[in-house]
Amino acid sequence: MKKIEVLKLFAASMIVILSEQQSFGDIYHYNNVIIGERAQGMGGAYCAVADDASGVYYNPAGLAFAQSNDISGSANALYSRTLTYKDIFEGKNFTEKSEGTFSPFFGAMQKLDKYIKGLVGGFAYYSLDTELTDQNDLVQNAVVSSTTTYNILRRVVNRKAATTVAAMGLGYRISPSLSLGVSLAYTHSEDLTQIYLNLDETTSGVRRKSTTNSRRLLRTYGLEPGLGIQWAPFTKLAFGMTLKQGQFASQQLEQDQHLSVYLASTNQYGDTAQRSKSVNPLGAPPLQARFGTALFASPDLLLTADLSYYGAVKNMESGYRPEFAREAVMNQSIGMEYFLTPSFPFRMGIFTNNDARKTVSVNNGEKINYLGLSTFGAWAQPNSQISLGTVVQKGSGSSKKVSEDKSETVDGFAYTVAFSATHSF
Repeated sequence: MKKIEVLKLFAASMIVILSEQQSFGDIYHYNNVIIGERAQGMGGAYCAVADDASGVYYNPAGLAFAQSNDISGSANALYSRTLTYKDIFEGKNFTEKSEGTFSPFFGAMQKLDKYIKGLVGGFAYYSLDTELTDQNDLVQNAVVSSTTTYNILRRVVNRKAATTVAAMGLGYRISPSLSLGVSLAYTHSEDLTQIYLNLDETTSGVRRKSTTNSRRLLRTYGLEPGLGIQWAPFTKLAFGMTLKQGQFASQQLEQDQHLSVYLASTNQYGDTAQRSKSVNPLGAPPLQARFGTALFASPDLLLTADLSYYGAVKNMESGYRPEFAREAVMNQSIGMEYFLTPSFPFRMGIFTNNDARKTVSVNNGEKINYLGLSTFGAWAQPNSQISLGTVVQKGSGSSKKVSEDKSETVDGFAYTVAFSATHSF
């Protein structure tokens, strides 16, 4: 058997064996991180309020309803995310975990009445997603199917991914009940994944050993303009709407892989290296539309609800990768803020974090729709406030972790513990 035949024989199974299929950052979920002090506590249902620095993200028109200048920020938040693949090796589960710390949000807001009456400006720097993985797996004598057994599988994955945004916004109060806003955000995403895979397997009586080293790097830069409107037709009721459409200025994907294969039954060896580079792998960012309502039920109680729409991504320009196609999704969130005493507000929110994958394959990870719960307590003083709480997400879905021919159930669980503070002046 020639060397090229060894590689062909191996490729059919090698490409799909426990590689890092959660590819290039989680582009398929839009609510992995909820930003802003009050908004985080209310599950992100904040479009019709947005009267602090996080309004740059939720609705720049809300800035115009701010009562004072403020500066707010979140200290390093602790996060953890666990995926459990069920019965991946005939009755045995397989678990992947990522965890670390990140800074979810920092922002400031300034009233600009001395220049134009009713004008308020804001700035924010925040994280929309983050992941830090150090996976080290050893699997022995794992039965994959009636014909295949992994005698030894050693897999090491190191991954660092983050999507960060720097944004500014202006809100202008046209009348006591109506305001308009504009925003402009600079987005930067970088995902570096390095994988080492050593496999000793037996398939249909043929034993082969292989070693794979791979590296993948995705970098994107872009701008995202936004328009917002906020309307309070009644004293206790407000509505908000935001539209955003981003554009990538640059997106580039680099992939390197070195593969070595040894067939023990025939004492033959194959070795190959591949390098590729592509532009526009993700297509265009999705259109975003957010609609919100807020009910100021009493001086102590605020109720909010948001609908967030993200459009489909199916651009077929040169370089586009079909596995990154995304369908349109809608997320919902409802929240409440209740002052137990004038100094102690309690905030709670429920939200969805739905998956935009069109199909599940070995190339694009697992499809999971999450349901989230946020609970935060705060200590408020006339000019300052500090908050502490947690955001928990849980869901279940499907994946094709081992091959296109086998689907398995996967459970996802994630939590974030965050501390934040705001000062008004």
